[in-house]
Amino acid sequence: MENTLKNGKTALILVPEIGLTPLMISRILAIFPSKDIAVLHSSLTSGAIYDEYRKIRDGKVKIVIGTRSAIFAPLENLGIVIIDEEHDESYKQDSGLTYNAKDIAILRCKKEDAKLILGSSTPSIETMSKAINGNYHLLELNKRYNEAKIPSVLVVDRNKRENFSYNSSIFSLELIKEIKDRISKNEQTILLINNRGYARSYYCRECGHVFICPTCKLPLVYHKDDDTLRCHHCEYKVKRIKTCPECGSTFLGFNGFGIEKVEEDFTKIFNEKYLLLDGDRTKKSLQITGILKDFDEKKALVLIGTQVVAKGHDFKDVTLVGILNCDTSLNLPSYRAKEMTFSLLTQAIGRCGRKEKNGLAIIQTSQINNYSIICAAKQDYNSFYNYEINERKILRNPPFFNLISLTIEGNDIETCDEYSNNIKKSLLIYEKVLYIYGPGAIYFKKNHYAVDLYLKSKILKESLNILSDLVEVYKGETKIRIIININPYN
Repeated sequence: MENTLKNGKTALILVPEIGLTPLMISRILAIFPSKDIAVLHSSLTSGAIYDEYRKIRDGKVKIVIGTRSAIFAPLENLGIVIIDEEHDESYKQDSGLTYNAKDIAILRCKKEDAKLILGSSTPSIETMSKAINGNYHLLELNKRYNEAKIPSVLVVDRNKRENFSYNSSIFSLELIKEIKDRISKNEQTILLINNRGYARSYYCRECGHVFICPTCKLPLVYHKDDDTLRCHHCEYKVKRIKTCPECGSTFLGFNGFGIEKVEEDFTKIFNEKYLLLDGDRTKKSLQITGILKDFDEKKALVLIGTQVVAKGHDFKDVTLVGILNCDTSLNLPSYRAKEMTFSLLTQAIGRCGRKEKNGLAIIQTSQINNYSIICAAKQDYNSFYNYEINERKILRNPPFFNLISLTIEGNDIETCDEYSNNIKKSLLIYEKVLYIYGPGAIYFKKNHYAVDLYLKSKILKESLNILSDLVEVYKGETKIRIIININPYN
């Protein structure tokens, strides 16, 4: 960056989460003057975003720091783009304008003859594949900063009841012991739970009815703080219903657990102050910054949070990380589920033992034999990559094939059914270059119906030409809307 700026060019730095911008800003401010820096992310007010854009457009800053959409910042004379935690799925936008910030970065760097640096301790499978094949230049750091030791890792089987006491089904006996030990030594602990709310679903114990979102048909998440059932997909919210609509029973219960339940059990077991980083209750960047600052200054010895606590932070006194249930991401209906789990675990483990004191990470899981968990526990990226790349090849997934989703939206089931089948028939003539999957089940999406088709192709240019023809045929059609998403993450 220094060389870039000396040569009269500008720099762009992307981070995956709004919560990581203060950390990146502080690191950059330690080297470059504040007048040279602009910040762009969605947590800023409209007025602040407008002011930052004007500064960038008028050439008053040399460095822009921001999240995904900052890739469109109107920097002139761009010399370098740095994407931190490049593996993170936050760089892909799968709704509205669908794009991947990494793809835009590649296009900008080619057009403006700029350098691109993709940084990660767990590179995405596609990125590492390109590095191994010589498309990218691979630079490796084989030791931790300051020669710090790799943390020890203990995996606790959630299927074995003897690993837990009657006090809690969330905190294992081993984790309780280690947390108490850290508190007695005045050392810090991070607890990661990648679920919002109190319980993952709410159901009838008599007939098994699960309360679902009327729009998305997904299980509603229970939030105890305001006694509501919420959809985390469309933000539908309703007061908790006390009677089953199917059988009239009042014998209702909860499945799974989220961060609110973790807090409840923590308070019961430990007489200790804690800090909280939760997407529902700490949405603003200033709140996040304040909490991270308080934790860094040891105003509390325990930080409980969702996945933002696993990324990029550097706390000198954290010697224990507890991952309360890593199965959440492992069970996602995505071919990237294992990769996302491995990355999250590896990043979380890396938060402890960063200075002189040794670190310990405890992973609680019901799937102890899954290779993503085994490799993460060993901090063995190469083994994980070899497992994953072989599976991707067999299943014709990226990076060997491009995946394209076609979502056909209409006002009724019949329209979606008719057009999706017609579109599939029109694509069957390209079977030599396309694998076609679907159409799947028709589902309700906000105020309309939708159905998905998936295409796989080895050569993206060929499939894009086919899709261009498809767009020409249907662009004047008013009964349906077709959304094309290249290499979707979800």
